[in-house]
Order: sequence, then structure tokens, then C-alpha cells
Amino acid sequence: MGKLDSIIKFTGSVGDLSFYKTQDGYIVRRKYGPSAHRIKTDPAYARTRENNAEFARAGKATGLMRSAFASLLTTMSDNRVSGRLTAQLLKVIKSDARNARGERKVMDGDTSLLEGFEFNIHSNLSKSLRAEFTASIDGPGRGASINLREFNPSKAILPPQGATHFRLSSAAAVIDFDQNTWHMNTSTSDALPLDAALLPAFHLNHNLESTGSGVVFLVLGIEFLQAVNGTFYPLQNGAHNAMAIVKVDWIRVPIRKTFGRGSDLLSSGFGLPAVALSEGMGLELRDYMFELPGSPVLANDLEEEHYRRGQFLNVIPVVSGPP
Repeated sequence: MGKLDSIIKFTGSVGDLSFYKTQDGYIVRRKYGPSAHRIKTDPAYARTRENNAEFARAGKATGLMRSAFASLLTTMSDNRVSGRLTAQLLKVIKSDARNARGERKVMDGDTSLLEGFEFNIHSNLSKSLRAEFTASIDGPGRGASINLREFNPSKAILPPQGATHFRLSSAAAVIDFDQNTWHMNTSTSDALPLDAALLPAFHLNHNLESTGSGVVFLVLGIEFLQAVNGTFYPLQNGAHNAMAIVKVDWIRVPIRKTFGRGSDLLSSGFGLPAVALSEGMGLELRDYMFELPGSPVLANDLEEEHYRRGQFLNVIPVVSGPP
């Protein structure tokens, strides 16, 4: 692959050469490799088809996340965020220990791998905002929140040259990657002066409205502004703004079920009930999975020793994915 260095710029194909435009300029490369038909049908390319399927699933998940956070991404992301996010989502998919290759999914992978993801590679939130804060996700009816302690902007914020104010924004999104649905709401502070001696503690709160299972993402971003005659202007088109995923969690459908002879339902309602398994329970287990110490397993994979131990296990609907 090489770059096209010419006063004449064009895209398309000439013989076995392909010319196309990228963010790095005009690129030319030679056509090579098997045909699309062969990749789709030849048994020798089974692994390629599996990889392509999972890559496509990661790309679709990226589009879903970009849609959910679209209102913030316009000013708090770099122009290559999609590629970086797809790469990270592919890691989540590959962490799925339940499904076969080619069938692995985001919802069954370790979504905590997305925690800490930076949407603007040129400006990290951890460097721009050094104020102490806590992020919590409590679920439907209780919401999610980011709480900042009082801080001195001159010590807790690293602003670009020319900035006079800043604004903090957060968003909480519940995304179901299997159903391709999402719900999101945002919370934004006022424009705050960078030369303030001390800013009081404040909270960015969110109401999580979801009736089903999904992955919850809580993001926090900082936007730098310049005040001119009482009007706030974005600084350098948002190049120095930063936003990151600060918390990832799950919303699961509440389980209310009687587990029959020998079982002891200890809790119910929102969250995961704890169930004491004992010998000879005779439960119908096909619709549930049990979280054993270490990692979740499907019900039909449970070993007899788990029944004999009478362990306290978490019961999770199979559709909700692992914690």
C-alpha cells in the first residue's frame, strides 16, 4: 500500500490497482486475495467467515453506541473514534466464553473492558479533569450519578490556552446490543469559571428508564469554552474536549420464581436473588443460568457437586448475559 503523490487526485480502479481517499490522504494498493464468493463458500475460509461475522457484530455495536451518545460525540470525540471503539468491542466479543466462534456477542462478553475508554485520543479525561469524583449505577428507579467533591479549578483542571470557562457533561445509556435498542439521558453543568478559587461539590444525575436487560454506560466529559462579551464559544472546535466511559454495569430483569422443594429464596425484586441449592431439588433449570464462583455457566452444565455443596448461587436469566 502506498500514497498517491500527484497533482491529479482520483479514486477508483485502474487494472489491478485501487485508488481511494482516507484520512491520511490518497492511497493506492494492488488488488489481491480470494474472491468474495470463495470466502463465503469455501470450507478453507471457515475461520475467515467467523472472524468477519464477529467483526461485523462489533461494527454494528459501535454504531449503536455512537447513536446513543451522538449529542456529546459531536464535540468530545476524535475523527477515528469509530475504529478504536470497534476494536475494543471486538475484545468484548472475544471474551464471550458461552458461544461458539462466529456466534460470540457483546451481551455475553466482558463489557467491563469498555470502562475507561477515551472518546478523544488527543485529550484524555484523566489528564484534563483531576477533580475527585465517584460514579455509581443503581438501576431503574434509582438511576445513575456522578458526584464531584469541591475543588479548585486551577489545581484540578488542565485547560488549553485561551480557555476561560469549562462545562461538565455526563450521560447514562442503557443499550441492548441483541435487540438494537437504547435509552439515554444527559446532565450538564453551567459554564464554570476556570479562575474560581473554589467550586462547590455538585452532582450529575440520571434517570434510567428500562424495562428489559441491557448494558449501562455512564460517561463523563469536559468541554472548554472562551467567554467573549458574555457569550461562551467552543474552543478550537472542541479539539481539547475530553470524554470517557467511567462506569459500566448491567440491568437485568428481576427474577421472581419459586424454586421448589429444598430451595430457599432469600431475596427478590430488582437485582439478583440468592438461592441456596440443596440435594434433590428437582428444579426446572433450562431457562436460567447459575453464577458459580469464577464465571457463569448454563444450567445444564452444572455438576452434581454444586447441588451437594448447597452453595449460595446467583440465578440469572440466560438472555441477560454474564455480569
